[in-house]
Amino acid sequence: MDDAPATLQSDIRFLGRVLGDVIRAEDGEAVFNQIEAIRQASVAFHRDGSAETGRRLAERLGGLSLDETVRFAHSFACFLQITNIAEDRAQRSFGGEARGDTLAGAVDAAEADGVDRSEIRRLLETAFIAPVITAHPSEVRRKSVLDRQAAIAGTLAACPTPATPRRAPGPSAPSAARSHCSGAPASCAGPASR
Repeated sequence: MDDAPATLQSDIRFLGRVLGDVIRAEDGEAVFNQIEAIRQASVAFHRDGSAETGRRLAERLGGLSLDETVRFAHSFACFLQITNIAEDRAQRSFGGEARGDTLAGAVDAAEADGVDRSEIRRLLETAFIAPVITAHPSEVRRKSVLDRQAAIAGTLAACPTPATPRRAPGPSAPSAARSHCSGAPASCAGPASR
């Protein structure tokens, strides 16, 4: 279970490299370099919070045109989505404590507060439970986005769980993304260096 943070970080880095390859192939090296420079400036500011690193970050962001800003925001939104996929995998793979927002997590919390498991079972056996399906506007996603997220999650699930170095698929990344990432990329088969 101690491997969970290392595996999560490895998965995020791997998926980030694949995304970088897609950005390079679709938008060009200059766009990739611009996005990467902003990412690095953001990390530097987050780490030390100095006025100088804040100025550099503001300078990079302030120099973006409207089109570049949209491209930048889209790239980071994609990165956050694939980060969530990696975090979901880590949660499933390494288990540990149940999340508080699940039934298992609620049962664990009730037990920690001194409620006996048999009492919880009796309550659930007699309770009227009906699903309430709602969607917050920010949570509504197109089916095509959900399909692609599921394909990325499936590909990541086919990768080895231990935190082994992996190499992004390189030039084939955009075509793999367009074909819904079917199957595990060859880079998941074992260690490689970039």
